[in-house]
This record gives sequence, C-alpha cells and structure tokens, in this order.
Amino acid sequence: MVSKSELILVGTHHKTGTVWMSSVFFRIGKLINIPMYNISKGHLGPSKEDKIRVIENAMADNKRAIIYDNHSQFPLDDIKEYPIKGIRVVRNPK
Repeated sequence: MVSKSELILVGTHHKTGTVWMSSVFFRIGKLINIPMYNISKGHLGPSKEDKIRVIENAMADNKRAIIYDNHSQFPLDDIKEYPIKGIRVVRNPK
C-alpha cells in the first residue's frame, strides 16, 4: 500500500517523563493540527492487533498522526508501508 501519510512515533520508557512527553506532544499536535493517538497499554491499544488497528485508522483519516507509546512498543514490522519518523526518550541517571 502506498500512502502519502506520515507517522510520527514518540516512545518513552518507565520513569522518563512519560506524562510530560505525552502532554508536550499532545499540545504540539493541537498547535499544528495533527492528531495524537496514545497506544500505550491501558489506553487505546493494549494488544498488538489493537495498536495496528488504531494506526491504520489514523492513517486512513489523516495525512499525519502522532503515535505515542509510553513503553516504546510499536508494531514496526506491521506498519512498514507508512513513512515513519520518530523520537525515543530515555533517561540517563548520571
């Protein structure tokens, strides 16, 4: 499938500002009119299949979407057909 859509993946890990990053990218999305979908466990997509469904629906509706996961568990093998950009936030305890 060829798509002109673009996914912007934002991944974090436990204790790396997950709530902060979620709010930052939600606000960025609102400012530039790009929807953000939280596919973290316990939100829209608790299983891999649910995450894929959310991503496919987002891409069907929009040209761009921010996809957020607070454990950086994106189903990358199953969303190869979409152009992807992303950021992963990690914590350096030093």
